[in-house]
Amino acid sequence: MQVPVSDSSLQCRYFAGTGSIGGIHLPDFRDKYVFSKKKSGISDKEYHRQIREQAYEDFTKGQFQNKSEGFNRLMKSYTSEVSPDRKSIITSGLKAVSGKRQNMIQPIDFIATILEGEVRFKKPPLGGSEYIEFYDKNGEMVATYSNNGWTMYTTNAEAARQTEMCIIYNEAWGNR
Repeated sequence: MQVPVSDSSLQCRYFAGTGSIGGIHLPDFRDKYVFSKKKSGISDKEYHRQIREQAYEDFTKGQFQNKSEGFNRLMKSYTSEVSPDRKSIITSGLKAVSGKRQNMIQPIDFIATILEGEVRFKKPPLGGSEYIEFYDKNGEMVATYSNNGWTMYTTNAEAARQTEMCIIYNEAWGNR
């Protein structure tokens, strides 16, 4: 079984034209591999029907999983149902960090209170680059920023949801 989204979630990505906070470019939250909490109102039963339909369509086109734009859109929507609110965690965290640049990794307490998450910031000595870790309310790392690039980390809930989608898709692909 392939879970292609997980592979990309651990790659360092650079985004341009996304705006910035404190001189740090934001990730592109519209990117197919950047998940952030979004409730669609679609039931799991309806999602499962859509996943099977996408698999049937992809099979007829000779496409499989992430080679299909329809699959990628559906994966983003399906996974975002259980994603942490990365957009809020990252934007609020960067606003706090931009005013509190420190020389050692330390949690920024009021962010933990506001977001029920945690942000850790490190600015190394001259010539080094900043390193920032972003955590959700469950203590899972959801993103890091370093060397002017972003790395998104898949949470346990996201990984389970992605695996579930791939199982449904793989069972339906070629079996209509």
